[in-house]
Amino acid sequence: MEDIFNLLINSHKTKDITNVLEELVEIDLSLNWVPVGDRKNNISTINIGTDPAAGVAERITNAIDAVLDKEWKKNNEPEYILSPRSASEEWFGIEDGKLSTIQKATEKTLKKLKDKVKVTLLPSDVDHHPTVEIRDKGIGLKGEMFSKTILSLNASNKINKLHLLGAYGQGGSTALSFNIYTLIMSKPYFKNDKKKGEVSWTIVRINEGDINRDKQPWYEYLVNGSTGQPFTLNVSDKTFEPGTLVRHIHMDLGKYKSAMTNLTGSLWYLSHHYLFSPVLPFTISDERKNLTKDKIENRQVTGFHRLLKYGKNTEYQNSVELTF
Repeated sequence: MEDIFNLLINSHKTKDITNVLEELVEIDLSLNWVPVGDRKNNISTINIGTDPAAGVAERITNAIDAVLDKEWKKNNEPEYILSPRSASEEWFGIEDGKLSTIQKATEKTLKKLKDKVKVTLLPSDVDHHPTVEIRDKGIGLKGEMFSKTILSLNASNKINKLHLLGAYGQGGSTALSFNIYTLIMSKPYFKNDKKKGEVSWTIVRINEGDINRDKQPWYEYLVNGSTGQPFTLNVSDKTFEPGTLVRHIHMDLGKYKSAMTNLTGSLWYLSHHYLFSPVLPFTISDERKNLTKDKIENRQVTGFHRLLKYGKNTEYQNSVELTF
C-alpha cells in the first residue's frame, strides 16, 4: 500500500485521482461509496453555499480548531478555557488571543506557528481551477471518526468545546460543491508517543445517479467494503505528521484564482478578508509556477485587523470599546 500512499500524496489533478481508483480496482480491494452525512439527500445541505471562498475559509477555521484541540488534549482537557481567544493566549502566548497585539512579523510567536496550518494552491487540470490544499498539524482523526466529524452534516461534536471556533458542523462541507474530487487524509495525535496512529484516507465525489430513477445527485465518499470505514495506511510520522490534509481537486475559486500577489483576486486577499482577526496565524503558498515565475510563494496570514493596526499606509486609526 506504500505505492497507494505515494499516488495519493502526489495527486492534485483529476486524472491523478482516477488513476488511484483504477489502481485500487486492479489490486482487487473491496470498494464501497457511502453518502456524506449518512444521508443520500445531502445535495441541498452541501450546495447551500454560493461562495467557494467561504468554504475555504471554513476549512481554515477547522484546521485552526484542530490545532487548538491538540493543545487542549495535551494539557489534560482543562475546563477553564472558555473561548478560542483565551485558548490562543493560554497555549500559544498570544495576548488576548489577538494577533494584532504582535507588532513585528519577525516575532518568535509568529515564526513558531507558521507551519501549524498551511493552505496551498497546486497546479490542476486548468489554471483557473487550481487544486486547494488545507493541511494542519493538529489533533487528527481516526478513520472511524470521519463520518462523525469531517464528513458529517450538522453534527454537534464541537458544541460543548468552548475552546473551538466551530459550532454548526456544516461550513467546511460547502467547499465540496466547487470541485470534482476531494481527497481527505488524517493521522490522529496521541499524547502517549508509544501509540502510533495510522493514516486514514478517503475520496469524496458527486454521484449523478440514474436519470431514470434519481431526482438529484448526491455526494459520497470511498470506504473499504470489508470494514465500512475509510482506508488506512501505516506511514511514519516523518512521512506524514499527525494532523489532517484536505485537498480540493480542480476547485472553482471564483475571483480568487489569480497569482497570490494579486491584491484583490488572490488567496492572499481571500484569507485576510474572510478571516479578519484569526486566533492563530497560518501560511498560504502558491505552487503554480506558471503564475509565480517558477518560484513558490509563501506568505503568513495574520488578518486585516493586524495589518490595519501596523500597516505603513494606514492614514487614520482609532478604537472604541463597546460593552454589551
